[in-house]
Amino acid sequence: MFPINNNKFTTTGMAQLQGVIYAQAWDYQLLLDSLSYELEGVEAYITKTNKYPKKNQLYGTTKGTIKDHSGSAEDYYDTALTNLLTLSGMVKATPFPEVKDYALVEFYKWIDYSKITEKNCSPDLGRLLIGVHESLKGEGRKILDDTKTYLANIEQPPNESFINAFSATQKFAHETREMKESLKDQIFDQSPRFRGDSEKGKRIFEMIEMKYIEIYFSNYSYSQQENQKKPT
Repeated sequence: MFPINNNKFTTTGMAQLQGVIYAQAWDYQLLLDSLSYELEGVEAYITKTNKYPKKNQLYGTTKGTIKDHSGSAEDYYDTALTNLLTLSGMVKATPFPEVKDYALVEFYKWIDYSKITEKNCSPDLGRLLIGVHESLKGEGRKILDDTKTYLANIEQPPNESFINAFSATQKFAHETREMKESLKDQIFDQSPRFRGDSEKGKRIFEMIEMKYIEIYFSNYSYSQQENQKKPT
């Protein structure tokens, strides 16, 4: 709640307050959409590996945006990595801490509902999940730097799924202008984006992070992955 001094709260002050509310609605929607795109890519990868319980909330549902389901686990892993760049950029551009905190809670809920645990989580999936968490915490610098290295050293055209994911990212960035205009007279509805228990999800993620954080910081690199065995 904003404190209001009726003697000093002018029309200009009201306009500024209104601008903050609208900006928050805009930032909530944009960051949560970016998180949804990322987690849909993760769900697609999980589905194709056949290693985990299929508890999808996005991929293969009416909420999903991936329409072509013919890709391989490797394809969707690349998609998730590409979308992770967008998420990192969106977090960096979000000025409101409460928006980032809200997105982090939604991520923990997704973790709980997915039934991924430290026992069934592979190193490749662990790196993805830690990457999402680092991005939401505003620590996505490594992801951006590694991608620059990858793009600077790439010697062959990226696969079709990578191109499609990049195109989708560009389209998403373009559509944000229209979204901002449509939200200018709205207040964000803080209804849950994902099912799950955030407290349980946080504890589960912390166990995954403890198990794979060293691998993440030593090996999470696009250029390194090109020389390693691809995820299956």
